[in-house]
Amino acid sequence: IDQAVADGVDVINYSLGTDAFSPWEGSIAMAFLNAFGSGIFVATSAGNDGPSASTMGYPGNAPWITAVGNATHNRIFGNSLTSMVGGDTTPPAAMIGASLTGASGFRTIVHARDYGNALCGTGTEELGSSCSANTGATNPFAPGTFNGEIVVCDRGQYGRIEKGKNLQLAGAGGMILANTDEQGESIVSDSHCLPSIHIGDKDGDVLRTWLGSGNNHKGNITAFGRVLSDDLADRVVSSSSRGPTLAPVQDVMKPDLIAPGSSILGAFLDGNSFAFLTGTSMASPHIAGAAALLRSVHDNWTPSMISSALQSTATAEIARDFDGTPATPHERGAGRPRLADAANAGLYLAESVVDFQNANPGVGGNPKNLNLPRLMDTDCRQSCSFSRTVTDLVGGKSWSATATGFPAGVNVSVSPSAFTLSSGSSRSLTVDIDLAGASVIGTWVYGSIKLAAAGVPDAVLPVAVFASGGDLPPKWTISSPDSGGWQEFTLGDLAEMPEATFTAGGLVPLQIDSQFLVQDPSRDSPYDESAGLLTIWHDVPEGALWLHTETLASSATDIDLFVGRDTNGNNKADESEEICSSTTPDDLELCDILSPVAGKYWVIAQNWNDGPGGNDNVFIESAVVVPTNSAAFNATGPGLVAVGEDFKVRVAWNDIDTLNGFELLGAVGIGTHRATPGNIGIIPVHFHRPTIGSPMTLPLISGSDHHFALKASETHDRAFIDVPPGASQLTISAAGANGAQSNGLTLSLFRQEFDSAFGAAPLAAAAPTGTPLATATGLGGVGPAVSVTGASLQPGRWYAVVLNSNGSPSSVTLRADVDFSGTPITVNGHLWVSVNREGISQGIDYQPIGAARGLLWYTYGDDHQPAWYLS
Repeated sequence: IDQAVADGVDVINYSLGTDAFSPWEGSIAMAFLNAFGSGIFVATSAGNDGPSASTMGYPGNAPWITAVGNATHNRIFGNSLTSMVGGDTTPPAAMIGASLTGASGFRTIVHARDYGNALCGTGTEELGSSCSANTGATNPFAPGTFNGEIVVCDRGQYGRIEKGKNLQLAGAGGMILANTDEQGESIVSDSHCLPSIHIGDKDGDVLRTWLGSGNNHKGNITAFGRVLSDDLADRVVSSSSRGPTLAPVQDVMKPDLIAPGSSILGAFLDGNSFAFLTGTSMASPHIAGAAALLRSVHDNWTPSMISSALQSTATAEIARDFDGTPATPHERGAGRPRLADAANAGLYLAESVVDFQNANPGVGGNPKNLNLPRLMDTDCRQSCSFSRTVTDLVGGKSWSATATGFPAGVNVSVSPSAFTLSSGSSRSLTVDIDLAGASVIGTWVYGSIKLAAAGVPDAVLPVAVFASGGDLPPKWTISSPDSGGWQEFTLGDLAEMPEATFTAGGLVPLQIDSQFLVQDPSRDSPYDESAGLLTIWHDVPEGALWLHTETLASSATDIDLFVGRDTNGNNKADESEEICSSTTPDDLELCDILSPVAGKYWVIAQNWNDGPGGNDNVFIESAVVVPTNSAAFNATGPGLVAVGEDFKVRVAWNDIDTLNGFELLGAVGIGTHRATPGNIGIIPVHFHRPTIGSPMTLPLISGSDHHFALKASETHDRAFIDVPPGASQLTISAAGANGAQSNGLTLSLFRQEFDSAFGAAPLAAAAPTGTPLATATGLGGVGPAVSVTGASLQPGRWYAVVLNSNGSPSSVTLRADVDFSGTPITVNGHLWVSVNREGISQGIDYQPIGAARGLLWYTYGDDHQPAWYLS
């Protein structure tokens, strides 16, 4: 910095490597600000932390410290895969890819998966870019595996050059490096060890499908050359860091811009004096150079003017993310600069060092209000607004302001919508965004504000707001001794819920995994499969509500926790797949992932610092909670909730047989519409059973299992089933959680006439006393079962009384099955309203449901909310 001051430098470029927008960058940024004030422009790389990395620290968000993402340009040094024949399906058309190699000639094409390793690598060692070393330390293929074939390798896990070297040593005559979903369409020109071509995911899928049909597949890899196509440009590379940014600067948009950073011809230290390099370190010099060019045209422009001009005149027209989807402002910022337009910009947004320092969240500031040429709000509830001040750059113009690109139903207004700037003057603009008319809760909403004037380029300000439904509590806790019950929780200050939806999942037991671990000898890398790591896996289905992972107390003094999704399908934990990390200096770590994407998830507990014994028992507690459509756990609430209105959610549980001292996990999703359940968010539920309560009324449904817990030497005498006339057989069985529990159970049947069965309604009275009509005891690890048939089976209320004679509590499963051979009563089903009870709107519907009968009563409860009673 001192040397830069001495030399009178105007523009600086620096790269952050893999530590994108960390506190380390913040300290460097502050040093720049202190040294130069407003006199220098700094372009910085947006890091290589992968798609989920966005630890964009403050104050590296200053307008003159411009973060640059890595995107492709419209030129590659590439080649083609042509002349494909063979197989049982139509061969693919010619494919264009990236490469710096010569031609292969017409050869047989095979896939490495058919030879035991689709990724063409093993272990963690990489050969780098050297093709001269005759080593195959990571080679999965023995010499002579191939005989001149062109081999398809799936991209991922191992170095690109390494894959080709492995194939060369194994006798291959060429390589097709084919991307998977993880890399999308991002391709790189490399000097491979043998004739090669690098193709994107879409072409890769076509090729893999073709190779899976028939045999005798052949084709040719052409020699590389210069390929130009706009279809190749502005693809944000998968390794480029992206937003949304994290707290406390979550309302500042990063990256600011994208620039070419893939296959860039640059100076190189080793071997040849030039090399093709890829990374955000290649992208940020483009912006530093762009700033230098603008300074040469306008030597009086400040860094704030330069940054504003570059961003407001950039284009996002063809920007796409690495997977081919349109890139959002989180991936591309304002887009790719257009220097001719930037040099002729008609206005800019001014900011000062003092305003940045005052906006620092560390001193109570709010970065959202900085006068930057982008608008972002991570908590836009129904509506949000922004204020920006624009200043003339060209001696005066008349401007119009319009909103573009927003989803249907989102209303955006700019005030004033038309204004005139005299030479050097400024004007404050207010942007109001109304989300009330759009079904966008729980999603990011993107658009832009376009400022237009005759004779100058449009100034475009990208907008990204998260349509928040409001803040939900971090968790709900239920502590109850009962096998069934309910508890109400109050919510409020949420978005309008015209079709309020409550989705419940659980209750599920916790999975506990443990292993004795030494201290990890390579603590900086939990992904090297070294000692000191405990790894478990979970399959998370579509629509899951919650993936819970936590480390428990250990003799180790420091345990770290890492969670990710196996996106490349290699059944290994890769750093690029990491979704959550918890790395405090203690042994207790937590990663809760709400609404997880479906897939295979890995969980790693790392022994960072061992205890005195040097070999520590490390524990991982985990669970996957998915929606359940049963009476075991559910949530109900009002169907219509106004904006900000307080309301109650009733969380009910039933048939809980967990023993005292144990915990179960559930989750409740809160949604605004039936089509978008859980779009406001997910609330984790922790259910604790401190002790086992007294037996409760338990109506048995024929053909269903029912669950409860019993204390030692306790009797459950409130379980019953009502047997109608015409029943031919009643069978009831009970079982414990294991053989020992089952052996200690005794089952007895008692009967009561219907006329005397309903004195305690809606609850059930205790079973009659006296001699049971039937009884059985568990034996040989099998629980008791009794059956009543013929004349002994009389209509009435039949009680199933269970005695736990074990010396400890038991988890009990109770089941009743009724066979019916009589003539069903004819049902005249209809819905009616009681006309003689004027003013009370209610209805009852009684209908046949197969061999059963269903009763629905629609009425209102004491709280004036609608209620449905079902039987």
